[in-house]
Amino acid sequence: MWEGGMRELTLQKRLGHASPESTRLYTQVSDPAVVADYHQALDALGKPREATS
Repeated sequence: MWEGGMRELTLQKRLGHASPESTRLYTQVSDPAVVADYHQALDALGKPREATS
């Protein structure tokens, strides 16, 4: 669902997680374009990049 474009908040609610941090433990992005978009958004917000593999 994540790699198909579902937003993190929607996925969090769908999985029944109490916090975004718990959802992030289970989302591993493998699509290079999605990873690039994610890093671009973090840069735009001035936030440090998190490790993605």
